[in-house]
Amino acid sequence: MNPKYLKLGAGLALAALLGAACGTDDGGTASTGDPATETTDEDGTTNASDTSVDTGAADLRAGLTALLQEHVYLAGTAIATAVGDGGDLEAPATASAVATLDQNSVALSEAISSVYGEAGGEQFLALWRDHIGFFVEYTLAGAGGDQAGQDQARAELDGYRTEFGA
Repeated sequence: MNPKYLKLGAGLALAALLGAACGTDDGGTASTGDPATETTDEDGTTNASDTSVDTGAADLRAGLTALLQEHVYLAGTAIATAVGDGGDLEAPATASAVATLDQNSVALSEAISSVYGEAGGEQFLALWRDHIGFFVEYTLAGAGGDQAGQDQARAELDGYRTEFGA
């Protein structure tokens, strides 16, 4: 396959992933503002009062959201870099992108550990790393025109979904 088309395809895939990560379920864009309510005094003055919630659960949710958004970006970058390096996962740029993605995975596992304990975080990290590998295998097989490799990676992703759900 022409390398020019591979890079274009990887770029389009990255853009699609980023677009999906930045949207909301209702089709709108994600909100970044602080929640507030407005009240009106008897003299007609409008007052904004902060209704933000400062709890461990809210902090965890915000942290996970940020880490998962970062994951989408870093995974797209790592895969695009790997495709650009002809699938050579040892190439310096690819190895660096993969290491950065793995740092994000470790941070995610630490957040999971805060809820499910150390064992839960370790189990999450092992499964999470597996699924990243399956996506890389799928993409590189597709870039190389290897349908059997893509089918194998797809089967591994299906197995991951079942195992992760358990």
